[in-house]
Amino acid sequence: MDIKSIEKKLNRYINNNVTSLSDLTDRVNALVLECDLGNNAGLYLYLGKTKLILINSNLSDSKKKIVLAHELGHAILHTKSSCAFNLTDSTAKAEIEANICTHLIVRKLDIFMDPTFRISTGEFNKLDDGFLRLQGLIY
Repeated sequence: MDIKSIEKKLNRYINNNVTSLSDLTDRVNALVLECDLGNNAGLYLYLGKTKLILINSNLSDSKKKIVLAHELGHAILHTKSSCAFNLTDSTAKAEIEANICTHLIVRKLDIFMDPTFRISTGEFNKLDDGFLRLQGLIY
């Protein structure tokens, strides 16, 4: 799926009433829970007609927001599939597409401008840092 197709799908969910990750979560109609996921930052599960997003409770609040945006990408792009956001491997096509969607969500909702969003030194690993730099989200 190319970036224009991803953006078109995302734009079906983001409108003037969607100004935060919480709003987008409601619009996507997903249930979000936090729990210890070991090496996984997050999971998107499609169970019947339920969109379930699990976020690793061991992550910082800032990283949880990035992971939520990523898992919302799966909910939007890969609705009927289940996907795991592994902290050490993000090379699968669905993961790359979700990363692109994450970038668009972060940009459209101005996540980094949210006063509750804070990144502390050393919070992200090399894979995260590379992704965020590649997307132009940090410099």
